[in-house]
Amino acid sequence: MKLNLFKTQGVYIYTVLQSLPQISWNKEALNILGLVIGTAKRVDKTWKNKLKEFRNEAIKLPSHIMTWNANALLSKTKLLPLITYTSSTYIFPTKIKENLWKRTEQFMVRK
Repeated sequence: MKLNLFKTQGVYIYTVLQSLPQISWNKEALNILGLVIGTAKRVDKTWKNKLKEFRNEAIKLPSHIMTWNANALLSKTKLLPLITYTSSTYIFPTKIKENLWKRTEQFMVRK
């Protein structure tokens, strides 16, 4: 098998190794076939932004008294789609998952 230097990309953590072929290096992440390969810092940053977006959207939704079914419908159609792509392309850290469940519960019972 031969390495195509024009298409090959790499993620480095510390420094680029000079002994490797001159390929395209990225400091944070690569998106390959819909999967993100990168550093933990990049994953955390992406999830924090998604949780912030989730929270802001939940705040904008109606806050008057609604039925459980109405809240469930809003969470399924408005809130959870915000994280669907991210959860299918990035790892889902336990801490982030717990935070997301907590925010969803708060939305459902409007705490």
